[in-house]
Amino acid sequence: MQQEPCFRHKRIALLQFKTGLVDDYALLNSWKNSSNARDCCQWRRVGCNNATGRVVLLDLSTIISEELEQTLGFSGKIDSSLLSLSSLTYLDLSGNSFTRIPEFIGSLTNFQHLKLSNIELTSPKFPYQLGNISNLQTLDLASTSVVIKNTDWLAHHSSLKYLILVI
Repeated sequence: MQQEPCFRHKRIALLQFKTGLVDDYALLNSWKNSSNARDCCQWRRVGCNNATGRVVLLDLSTIISEELEQTLGFSGKIDSSLLSLSSLTYLDLSGNSFTRIPEFIGSLTNFQHLKLSNIELTSPKFPYQLGNISNLQTLDLASTSVVIKNTDWLAHHSSLKYLILVI
């Protein structure tokens, strides 16, 4: 029996997440709740597990447009609706502008790859709850304005292969 392509509650969570973003360049215009766009696994920048239909990847990194000669990305806030995407293993928010990295990110314990490089933050407070993500293999914080006062949280990351903190 074939799995439903995108579970309704996952689609709703993604649409809720989208409402927190300012998408001036319509990069997420495929994210709709219309009858012909219900399969969020077909939406741009979303990846799903082929066997289960669960959302496992969000790539919301910026795009460099050579014809417009600028970087296209998002701003706004990272909405807690991400918590509904319990199978999410890969999140790339690189190059965007957000208010902050929320503490609830540490509750997404299935993350394996979290890329937050080159993000501009209104509040540079570092969420030490990232220490709760025990499966994390890649953490990219290169060129962010985040302030890390101690590294005790790293002790919980036995799976960590790549920690990128380049300024």
